[in-house]
Amino acid sequence: TKMIRHSNTGHCLSIPQPGDTAQPVLSPCDPHNMGQKWIMKSKFKWQAS
Repeated sequence: TKMIRHSNTGHCLSIPQPGDTAQPVLSPCDPHNMGQKWIMKSKFKWQAS
């Protein structure tokens, strides 16, 4: 699993909130947060781990 970090803010891509699943969320990186761990599937499709 890998974290996806925004180059300007240094924040990481997190899974969306349950009420708004269409909106990506950037939040401070936390290596212990499983909601910020991503697995790259074939054909460049990302999936939360």
